[in-house]
This record gives sequence, structure tokens and C-alpha cells, in this order.
Amino acid sequence: MTVSLRPPSPTGVLVAAVTWVVAWLPSLLPLGSVLQGVVCGLLAAIGYGIGASAAATARVVSRQPRRRPEPRGDRGGPAATPRWYRFCAGAAAAVAILAGWPLSGGLRVQAVQLGAPQLAVNALVATVIGVLLAALLVLAGRGLRAASRRFARLFQRGLRQGGSPGSTSSPALAPGSLALLLGALATTLTVGAVVALGLFATWESFARIDASTSGQRPPADPSRSGSAASLIAFNTLGREGRDFVSQGTPATSIRAFAGLTSAATDDERAELAVRDMLRAGGADAPIWIGITTTGNGQIDPVAAQAAEDAAGGRAALVAIQYSTLPSWLSFLVDQEAAKSAGVALYDALAAARDALPPANDTTTPRPKLILYGESLGAYGSPAPFAGLDPAQVASRIDGALWVGPPASTDPITGWTYAGQPPVWQPIVGGGRTARYAASTGAAAQPPGDGSWPTPRILVLQNPTDPVVWFAPGLIASRPEWLTGQRGPGVQPGTRWTPVLFFLQVAMDLPPAVGMPSGSGHSYADALPAAWRQVLGG
Repeated sequence: MTVSLRPPSPTGVLVAAVTWVVAWLPSLLPLGSVLQGVVCGLLAAIGYGIGASAAATARVVSRQPRRRPEPRGDRGGPAATPRWYRFCAGAAAAVAILAGWPLSGGLRVQAVQLGAPQLAVNALVATVIGVLLAALLVLAGRGLRAASRRFARLFQRGLRQGGSPGSTSSPALAPGSLALLLGALATTLTVGAVVALGLFATWESFARIDASTSGQRPPADPSRSGSAASLIAFNTLGREGRDFVSQGTPATSIRAFAGLTSAATDDERAELAVRDMLRAGGADAPIWIGITTTGNGQIDPVAAQAAEDAAGGRAALVAIQYSTLPSWLSFLVDQEAAKSAGVALYDALAAARDALPPANDTTTPRPKLILYGESLGAYGSPAPFAGLDPAQVASRIDGALWVGPPASTDPITGWTYAGQPPVWQPIVGGGRTARYAASTGAAAQPPGDGSWPTPRILVLQNPTDPVVWFAPGLIASRPEWLTGQRGPGVQPGTRWTPVLFFLQVAMDLPPAVGMPSGSGHSYADALPAAWRQVLGG
């Protein structure tokens, strides 16, 4: 069986030209030549599909109820479209492709302003990649559509020639449609099996990496989990956990960590980590910091060291692992795992603190309970307080630092959009408890007289961080962070368009972590000042 393709839809080409130009408008971050080309090709292919589908729908709607013989062109062939319209569509496509050169200048300016000149786009490279990708996607889509039309015709013909409804013979159906049907079924099963095997292999690969202790040695310091004095075996901590307990400058701080194989459940891991912290003398530490990790147990070493420094080396850091997958993959396949870990860790720490003897004088108070999370960790760490306002949260803990929380984080996202604008650094509850800062090298300064009573909750979120702002709502509505005063780094040329802007911000996610501090999903420079503010230093 042969499948022939009809000529391209001129309306599809016109819409593709428009979406191609939109793809060159800046989003939150510079992408570099390759990713920019991918965005251009993807948006152009989507534009073609929208235009071609709209034209086909219009043709169907405009037909009379009684069908009459129609020229082949009325179904999409050359006779269906005036020559001038096809010419205009082709000219628009050519102009749109050439428009990438002048529009790329704005992207290069964005790259320089955000401190990432290496991501300045090369218009020629991006254009070639975009055109090739768009052509491939459009051809694939048109091929599938043509094959489905051919299959439908063969299927209908087979049914008509197959005899009565009770007949079991279908001569035309068997050689044509049935073969296609079986082929489609086999393809679906094969693709499903390949995807399942790929996911399993990915999971197993990350699990092997997590289990390997190559190049890692147990800490000699008895105040660290995994040491000879610890309740937790070093080889159960996971690769990131073993790094965590082995890092940091010599100090009196305690680092307790329970890995995925240290205990069976989140609750058991949290209780084990807290017991190991108390074993190391945590009851005498003035500050307990509960850290919800990202995915495979990773803890930013800059954040951990900054916390210990701000506490004067007198803190107990406690964390647990809840996955072997990296943060982005864990967020895609199991967001609830981070929440479960955050709740378990808070419950274990709060219960342990409540079990300590009450302070009998001001010189021996109970430890302060501080929570910390970054990225997926900032998604899970506030989970015990879902639906609460900052004052209610502050009644249960002594402070928190949440860095780069994803857009759907409860209750942080609710605070963000309920506060006084701008949404990228809102004023929530008059700034009495929770405050926001952009990671521009220094944390936010308190307004007015500079006073900020404890407990303090600080949220760091960059205006250009796609992890913070990427949400399904971008598909159909203009985000608040593009209205009114824009945050530092958000380009004047950034424009919202339905569906397309959602895809543009999605493509900002891959380079976000590698951006210089102060832009994207990078916060290292702000962490020391942020910890000093949260701890009251």
C-alpha cells in the first residue's frame, strides 16, 4: 500500500510563519543556539498543525449538507487554494525565516545582561536546526494523517464488501485494513514496551549510581552519620548523603542523614536520622535545621556550609533521602515523595524537641527548629503547613529558608499571589513574618525601620527562574509577573502568547540550573546573607 501526501496547507504555512517569529522573542532565559533552534522548530510545527487543522475544519463546515462531486483540490489539493494565497504563504515563510537574524540581537543582549554570554544565540545555527526540525515534525504529522485517512478508506471499503453483518468473511478488509490494524497494534505495544523498559533501565541506572561508594570514605568525625560511632551505616546513606556527611569545614556542627536503604519508610528514616543526631549530642545544639533534599538526596554544599557559619558552628543539620532519581525526574514522576519526606522530617524533629526536658532557665533553651529546602526540597519542606498563613507556620517552627520553590508549592505559591505586588517579590502580611528576596547577591532588606521580629521565613525566588514560574496556567492566561513592574532580568520584549509561551518557558528549564547566581535557578551568592537573616545574625 502506498500513501501519498497532499500539498502543504497554505494556511498552515502562514500560521507557522507567525509562530516562528514568536519563537524568537525572549522568554525568561537565553537558550543558546541549539535550544533556540529546537524552540523555533517546535513552535513552527505546532503553528502549522493549528493552521492546517483550522483550514480543514473550515472546509468541512462550509460544505453543503448534500454532498456533490468535488474536485480533488477541494480536499486539500492545489485547486482548493488560489495561487496568490499560496504565494503569500510561501513569501511569509521566507520573511519569517529571515527575521531570525534581527530578532536574535535581543536574545544576545539578554544573554549578556544575565551574565551568560556563552548562551548568545547564533542565528544561522538556530535557523538551520529550526527549519530541519519543523520540516521533520510536519512531514511526520502529515504522513501519519495520510496513513490514517488511507486506513479509514480501506476499513470502510472492507466493511462494505464484507457481506452481511453476520458474515465472517471480509476479503478486502483482510489484506489491507486488517494488516494495518495489526501493524498499528504491534507498533503501540512495541513503543509501550520500549518506554517501560527505558524507564526501568533509567531507574536501575540511577539506583546503581546511588549505591556505589567509589571514591567515598566514612567520616572520622563521630558527629557525622556514617561514622564508626553512628547508628547509620555509611553504605546506606546514598551517594549524595555520603557526600553531605563528608563535607564541611571542621566545626562543632552535627550532620545526620538517613538514606533510602537506611530504613523502610520516610517516617522510619526521619526517626532514625533524628536519633543519630541526638546520639551525636544534638540535644545540646542551639539550632536544629531540617533539610528536605532534592530528589536523590542532594543538598547544596554552599547552603549547608552557610547555615553552619550563620549558626556559629553550633547547629545540627538533619536530612533524609526519598528517591534515587535526580530532582527534575523525581518531580515529573513522583512529586508526592518530596512532600511525604518533608512531613516525616518535620514530625520527627518536632516530636524529638517536644520530648526534651523543658528549659528551666534562659541559658539552656530548647533548640530552635529551622526548616530548609531548595528546588524540589522547597516543594516538600513546607508540606506540613499546607493551607496555613505565615503566622500560623511561624507558631510551629522558629524559621525557614525556602529557595526556588516550584510554582505549585503549598502554601508558598498561595502567599506569593495573595501578597501585595509585585508578584516576584510580594509583601505578605505586612512583612512581619514571611519575606521574599531575589537572588541578586544579597538577601532582601527589611522595609521601614529595618525591624524583622523572629521567627523569620525567607523565600528566595529569582524573577527569571522558570522553576518558580512555570505552570499550566501559562497555556491560557497571561501571568502576573509579566504585568506591571517586571523583575530584574525579565526582558521588555518578553510577550505572552497562548500555548506558545508555555512551551517557551518549558524550554527555559534545562539551562536554568547552570545560570550565574542571581538568574535562573541559581542562588548560591544569596545564601550566606539569607541564612544570617533567618537565624537573626
